Amino acid sequence: MIVNPIKNIGEIYPLTNGPEKTLTEAKAYTLEYNPDLERTYKTIVQGIKDYFHKSGFEKAVIGLSGGLDSSVCAVLLADALGKDNVFGISMPSVITSKESKNDARNLAQNLGINFLEASIKNVVDSINNSLKDIFTKVEIKWNNRLEESFTMDNIQARSRAVFLWGISNEFSKTLPIATSDKSELYMGYATINGDMSGGFAPIADVPKTKLFALAKWLNENRAQKNTIPQSVINKKPGAELAINSETGEPLTAEDALMPYEFLDEIIWRIENKKEHYWDMLNSEFLYEKYNKISYTQKVKWLDKFYKRMSNALYKWSILPPSVIVDSHSINKYDYKQPITSSHINYKGISEIEISEKIKKINV
Repeated sequence: MIVNPIKNIGEIYPLTNGPEKTLTEAKAYTLEYNPDLERTYKTIVQGIKDYFHKSGFEKAVIGLSGGLDSSVCAVLLADALGKDNVFGISMPSVITSKESKNDARNLAQNLGINFLEASIKNVVDSINNSLKDIFTKVEIKWNNRLEESFTMDNIQARSRAVFLWGISNEFSKTLPIATSDKSELYMGYATINGDMSGGFAPIADVPKTKLFALAKWLNENRAQKNTIPQSVINKKPGAELAINSETGEPLTAEDALMPYEFLDEIIWRIENKKEHYWDMLNSEFLYEKYNKISYTQKVKWLDKFYKRMSNALYKWSILPPSVIVDSHSINKYDYKQPITSSHINYKGISEIEISEKIKKINV
């Protein structure tokens, strides 16, 4: 009989429930994510644990917007690192709704993580006033100033990143978290040095429609039920950085992009079937089976996707390390070399000690 002196090394654990439905090559797009949600959850939690331990970090600071992405990230971080090692920061601007602030606070209370609210208004106002003077001087030399820009949108996102990185720099072994999801990264619907900024990106390989399903799964399957407020799951995603001129309400992501069900199927077809523009144009999407859209509308959405994706490619290389969740993910091709390493294992035993103990295995 072989006795293993180091517990857990070499042990074989059973697969999660339902993997047989997800480990085979997918032939058709589906929104039935349930068979794969337990695997997705365990993969991300283990990825967070590994990266933090091997990189020497213990705590995470995350911006809580009251939206889906940051809420799911907060739950995953709490489960991976422990609730006392997670600090959620709500950073409202003048655009942030009361509902979003309440959702952020309620999530933190339900989860039991540390929490505070810190307005970015004064920082945004100060930067905006400084930039006005700078822009006026630059315009003397350059006459190509945009009539409409995203400057103020990005200032808000980057002000929040300053807060998170400040906490990270001030408190030992603390890493800020980037909360961007896969759908929005493909479309470039994320701000460099803003919501993309951080030391780790837990959900960067999870599309938005799957995130909705994962949020519901977390509420139903964790020991603590209904941690994510139902209002977070019900609301339309949006960064609350700008106002929709037509509605007078904060601009939602789908206002700026397209329905996530359609968007995520484009991503799936690229990654799993290697399809191109014309392949998709002449194929029937799952979304089309339940929603009547014109040929012209489909062309507009595909055109928007490919234009935005091509313009967003440079952002992918700036994204911090992320957990690879999908087997055909294009993200994995960025990792040509190990991104972190450690000579100490979880039990605090060095590789040399492990080697010596293995030599003494009794047969």
